[in-house]
Amino acid sequence: MKPFVYVAGPITSDPVTHTREAVERYIKMIQDNKVIPFCPHLSVLAEYCVGRSDYEMWLGHDFDMVERSDAVLRTEGESSGADREVAFAKKIGVPVFFSETELYGWVAEENEALHRLTETPIVVRRVVPNEYDGGF
Repeated sequence: MKPFVYVAGPITSDPVTHTREAVERYIKMIQDNKVIPFCPHLSVLAEYCVGRSDYEMWLGHDFDMVERSDAVLRTEGESSGADREVAFAKKIGVPVFFSETELYGWVAEENEALHRLTETPIVVRRVVPNEYDGGF
């Protein structure tokens, strides 16, 4: 199963540029087909459609998504919000990566570990009633 990955990076300092860059990364990650990315930058599009929302409301939603993520990818650029998301991820034990290469290496290791685990034969012993004592 592909891990769910929260992509943390700058948004508010330049919403148009950062959202465009994030969406390009998001599409590439979907094409790479190694993870299921979540791109919080798409919230900028929602704000253009329905109006501005409170920054802390969005950040609270982002923390909920980080909590449900298997990993966080922190992209380049200054962002106090992304830094808070990374700190939260580390606090709750969600691994944080700083490049797709690093993230995909972790995914490969996790997949290999899962493969080794599922390769291990599992012996199931079937209990057959003993016909002499009338039961098990």
